[in-house]
Amino acid sequence: MSHIEPERLQQYLAGEAELAEATLIDEHLTDCPLCSDRLAAIAADDAHLCDMLALDEAEQAWIAGLDLTGPVLSQVTPWFHRWQWVAIAGLSLVAGGWLSQKTLALIGSLLGWQGKIGLTVNLAETLIPALWRFVLYITRGGVLVTLWPALVLGGGLWLWRRHLKEEKHYA
Repeated sequence: MSHIEPERLQQYLAGEAELAEATLIDEHLTDCPLCSDRLAAIAADDAHLCDMLALDEAEQAWIAGLDLTGPVLSQVTPWFHRWQWVAIAGLSLVAGGWLSQKTLALIGSLLGWQGKIGLTVNLAETLIPALWRFVLYITRGGVLVTLWPALVLGGGLWLWRRHLKEEKHYA
């Protein structure tokens, strides 16, 4: 009669044995007192180990009070707090917008766009170069760095008002 290896008994005890294997182990344990005693010894060792590793209330409170992520996160700087990345992102957006504006203007002149599409192209032709000049001024250390939110909002409102006036003109 072959006995069950301790590793398989450990898997059986942990509930990790497959159903067919667990059935075979159950049948074997009913017939084999040596394997039953081994299983009881493994279960006792596991219970003793769990008792030794169990934390009392003071230890649990101490662990709960540990802040392991705070010191690490305090040293991490988000990408948008680094002015170089913000400048690169802004320049990339403006350059992409400039290329889009030039493409739209070329296609619009070839197709002779009018109406709302023509207004959109005119708005892009006005807005993109203005933004490009603005970004260049700021990246060169202009005074506008501290005033940019107000300027962006004011410029946006002015362009929206101009767009509405032109839309009424074409309607």
